[in-house]
Amino acid sequence: MRRLGLGIALIVIFLLTAAMTAVRYVGYQLAGLPFSPFDLYDWLVRSGAGLWLSLVEFLTAFFTGRGQNLATAATTTEWVLSLLLFFVIALIVGLIFYLFVGRRRVLPDGIDGITIGAVFGVPMLLVSLFAGQSLTAPILIIVWILALFLLWGIALSYSFRRLMRPIPTTAVPAQTDENGEMQPVDPDEAARLDRRHFLFQLGASTAAVTAVGATAGTLLAKNADTNRALRPFPVADAEFMARQGGLLDNFRRFAIVNYPPGKPEESQVVTLGAEYPDRNYVSVWLGEGSPIVVYENLETAMSAYRTDDSESAVLWLDK
Repeated sequence: MRRLGLGIALIVIFLLTAAMTAVRYVGYQLAGLPFSPFDLYDWLVRSGAGLWLSLVEFLTAFFTGRGQNLATAATTTEWVLSLLLFFVIALIVGLIFYLFVGRRRVLPDGIDGITIGAVFGVPMLLVSLFAGQSLTAPILIIVWILALFLLWGIALSYSFRRLMRPIPTTAVPAQTDENGEMQPVDPDEAARLDRRHFLFQLGASTAAVTAVGATAGTLLAKNADTNRALRPFPVADAEFMARQGGLLDNFRRFAIVNYPPGKPEESQVVTLGAEYPDRNYVSVWLGEGSPIVVYENLETAMSAYRTDDSESAVLWLDK
């Protein structure tokens, strides 16, 4: 069995994780299926993990200081931290598998791949089921998440097996030299060429999947944002009334609207909210199963939805 270097193992783990993440993002945008990095991020925020919340606040302030508005900075922070954490976990799980295979000194098989895929996937499944916001049926969530993680584990096991399997000397064909004479090929050199060829194939295929998935997911996300912006917001939505009414009895409802500079007649409602005169905060509800977001004051809430190309204003719904 050939020795697999740590650097090559890390490259393989990263490539497979990137491809899986891109496919998962397409499912998230196309069918509302769970996106494990986001679910993991939300779970840590909701659990109140001090270090995680401090990191979120630090990065949000960092991006805000670079000219982004609050909403854009919060989105950027979510993307950076969720993907970073997910890839770190994937690398840790993959390295555990790498150390296990190397210590056992037996080529990994499909059962090993299914096992390591389950080790990675089951905790992510529990996070998505209990902390995720997907409205998809639980059975579909279970199938979707486990299928992708098991495929990741099987692909990882196959890649390690392919890179670690020995090449018998007798299987190495001879080559013709410049004089036309047959010369035996060095088995070590043949093994290196075989490994490079496989890594090239793996890199090309995973890069293609990652690029196509990321592009498709981005286009789907932009299309969803456009449709959401063009759809009238239900001002008198019963779910909004129920959510806000359960917080405090004393509040005033409002809508934040955006419009092109100097054209208030083209106002578009972007979110609903409530101001609490007896408390030092306002809350904003984005709809479609979104949690209620709390801001320090009304100006802070408005700044979160103000962009460089639009102005924001408040439309009071209660007299």
